[in-house]
Amino acid sequence: MRVIKSIIAGLCTLTIATSSQNTTLVQVDQVNIEGDRELAKRSRPTIGVLTIRYCKENLHYVLPTYVRWLNKAGADVVAIDSRASEAEQKKLFNSLNGVVFPGASNPGSEYTRTMRRFIKWAEISARNGNPFAVVGTCYGFQRMANAFAGQKVVGNIKDTDSKRSVKLLNSSKSFRMTNGLSSRLVNALETMPVVYQNHFKGITPLKFAGNKKLSKAFRMVGTSVNTQGKEYVTMYEGKTLPFYAFQHHPETFKFIGKGKTNLRARQINMAMGKFVVAQARKNTPNVKSAKSKLIQKSRDLFINKAYFFLGKKGPFFVPKQTKEKLTRKSCSKSELDQYPPTK
Repeated sequence: MRVIKSIIAGLCTLTIATSSQNTTLVQVDQVNIEGDRELAKRSRPTIGVLTIRYCKENLHYVLPTYVRWLNKAGADVVAIDSRASEAEQKKLFNSLNGVVFPGASNPGSEYTRTMRRFIKWAEISARNGNPFAVVGTCYGFQRMANAFAGQKVVGNIKDTDSKRSVKLLNSSKSFRMTNGLSSRLVNALETMPVVYQNHFKGITPLKFAGNKKLSKAFRMVGTSVNTQGKEYVTMYEGKTLPFYAFQHHPETFKFIGKGKTNLRARQINMAMGKFVVAQARKNTPNVKSAKSKLIQKSRDLFINKAYFFLGKKGPFFVPKQTKEKLTRKSCSKSELDQYPPTK
């Protein structure tokens, strides 16, 4: 595997990898989601993931690690186009059971605007007795905290490409996020480097507790410590809202290979994924039927690919590049004009 682009910016880092496969585009299958008030009870809820701006030419993408994580945990996944109008996004919201605000670096103003919309709609839905699962990871964790705090509570706390343990701030049974973990996994979470951290910003427990709006809406679940000994919040959950956040990356594929630590890390990540899906199952969509594009229906889904959304033409699945590397600098090149390929 050759990594051609590591996206690094102020708040969170992501990586897109490449291989030697030929470059082709496969249009995502269109799938009808038939449903009514019983849709929420089905075995596979539908969760949306926000698209992230890749460059100023308005190219957006979704990292497949999130798709794979949610798929394996039992959910279907659709992309939420961050560039879409509020009306279009509201229509999609009404057909979903949950949303993930993914890790990102310079994701664009569309990301934050869309996030705030979904938070507002999810709050209204929860107040009306229909919980809508909201999950933030890394950058999503940070932006959601700022949104509820009403001010910037995120500060400079660097912890990049690191594997850490998590100190739970109370008994694991005290939190919804960890209540379902076995004693073996709780012990691993607290004593072994089983969560992947990759960020430049973070929130200290003192800053979190000191903001009345934030601490009223959320409770801290756990913290981690970076190499410099700085403690920061790595998990929090809504006190009444079905909102959950990870500073670390539960969707990561960093814990590969043999060994007890890697095994426990994978088990914890899967447990967190199943928790998210279980929360999404509690939601009943507000539409009787909806048509969505399920990302994972693309052929040859592998963990090191990326889904690119080329304006209103997309979404399309872009396999790894060989000669032509798709980077931020190449976004305006003429080769993008040929997508989608004509038949």
